[in-house]
Amino acid sequence: MSQRAHLILSWVIVALWAGVIFFMSAHTGSDFDGTGPLAAIKRWLVGLAAPVFGPDTDIVNVAAHFTEYLVCCSLWPRGAPGPRWDGESSRSSPSPSPVFTP
Repeated sequence: MSQRAHLILSWVIVALWAGVIFFMSAHTGSDFDGTGPLAAIKRWLVGLAAPVFGPDTDIVNVAAHFTEYLVCCSLWPRGAPGPRWDGESSRSSPSPSPVFTP
């Protein structure tokens, strides 16, 4: 796969995940109390978390919100090639880091 195709695919994945975030943000936690695959997953997670955090704790929605943005932050650098922490560009081939010179 060419570098340009990889860059475009990376941004498409970031945009799709942003769509997931917008979809989930448009619904409240109680929207997923009915039927369907998301409701089943939520019921399963609430069943796991209730003995630890209590039945009235909204930890599942908080954890889901945190995880949505954690995944987004993990995908973003793949779509935005630029300087990395070590000073190299993510598009360049490995070379000595210009950030640290003894």
